[in-house]
Order: sequence, then C-alpha cells, then structure tokens
Amino acid sequence: MTRHQLVFGSSGIVIGAIGAVCGIGGGLFATPLQHYGFKVPLSRSVSTSLVLVFCTALSATIAESLSPDSALRWSLALTGIPAALVAAQFGMRISRALPERQLKRLFALTFVVFGLRMFFDSGAASTEVVAEISKTAYLSILLLGLCAGLVVPVLGIGGGLIMVPGCLLLVPELGFAGARSLSLAIAAFTSLRALWMHASAGTVDFSRGLPLGLGALIGASIGVQLAHLPMSGTVGQILLGLILCVSAWRFGRDALAQA
Repeated sequence: MTRHQLVFGSSGIVIGAIGAVCGIGGGLFATPLQHYGFKVPLSRSVSTSLVLVFCTALSATIAESLSPDSALRWSLALTGIPAALVAAQFGMRISRALPERQLKRLFALTFVVFGLRMFFDSGAASTEVVAEISKTAYLSILLLGLCAGLVVPVLGIGGGLIMVPGCLLLVPELGFAGARSLSLAIAAFTSLRALWMHASAGTVDFSRGLPLGLGALIGASIGVQLAHLPMSGTVGQILLGLILCVSAWRFGRDALAQA
C-alpha cells in the first residue's frame, strides 16, 4: 500500500463516520482533500468523490436498516429516490457546462445558505422516531429529491446538504434522526447513478476513489452507531452547519481570487 492510498483510506474512515452522523455522503470533505491537498483539478475531484459518497451512503443505510431503533422511513425514501435519479440526469449536463470558477461559486453559495439554516434551526435535532408522517410529507420529499438529485453530479456529493436541512424545514416531524437516515438512503441511489455517468465519461480516478470508498464503508458503519447515542442529533446538526460554513468560506475565497 502506497502512502497516498494509506492517506485516502484513513481519510475515508473519518469522512464516512462524520457523514453518517450528519446525514451527508462526505463529498464536501473528499473534494477539498483532493483539490487542495493533492492539487487534483476540481472537476476530477468532484467525480472521484462520488466513490466515497456511494460507499458512505450504502454502508450507513444498511447499518441503519439493521438497527433495532432505525429512524429510516423507506416509504419516504422510495418517494424521493425516483425524483432524485431523474434530476441527476440534468445535473450531469450542468456539471459538464460549468467552468471551475463558477463551480466554486456554486459550492460557496449553496454551503453558506444551508450551513446557516442548520445553525438557526431550533428543536429539530430529536433522535426519536415519529409514529405518524403527514401526507404532505411525501410531496415535500418528492420536491427535495428533485433538488438533491440535481446537485449530486454537479457538486460530487450525495445531496445531504439539500435533504437534511430541507427535511427539517418541510417535514419537521422527521426530526434530525429521520432526516439523516432518509438523506443517506436516497444518496445511495443518486450517487451510484452519478458515479456511473462520471465513470462512463472517464473522469473518475479510481486509484484515489477506491481507498476513499473502502475506508468510508468502515467509517459509515461506525458513524451510524454513534448517531444513535444520546445528544447525537444536536451534535450532528451543529457539526454539519459548521462544516458547511467553513467549506463555503474556502470555496468563496478561491472563487473571488480567480475573478
């Protein structure tokens, strides 16, 4: 095993664990790691990050489904998955058309909006499983699925930065635990589709992606166990907000520097 593979593998474990706790695929970590740490072009970093995103989402969803106190609502997931898959097709076209500076601006704007949303949302970090889901929740998840699917191939993420805050806003009865698990279940399908499209275009570097993904498989299963601990919802929500705001600052600074 080379030094780079060791770095990516160990990073995948950490990113996968954090992603499972926060309800995100982890692409917003893997992309900067490659782009800033190893000088990989941003577009290629985005594509390669999808390997980690898929592995994080898949591992977390399996672990959550097997948990005796699972917060995952498959009826809602099956509503959002088809919408997200359709939207991912259009997202792929957008990703091919956007220059790097525009992509960084999109990262920054999206991250700061939803990062602030996570900080100012109150009382949504419950880890309890709600018995009843309103009928309007299904329409909300359908719309969120469309939005999340659109950004997956563009940003190289699982769509969690759309799904988690969106669920807390539109389907508050889910709480953070439900939003987290739902986000990752949908991301398992959308990231796989986006990964297939990017791989077909030859933009995925599997020499980096596979170590990241293998590490994420391990880390995400650990993260799900952590996500069921007391106060994990509050910690996950605050951590996600902080991550998004810091990432927004980094990409925004670079976008302005390139102007």
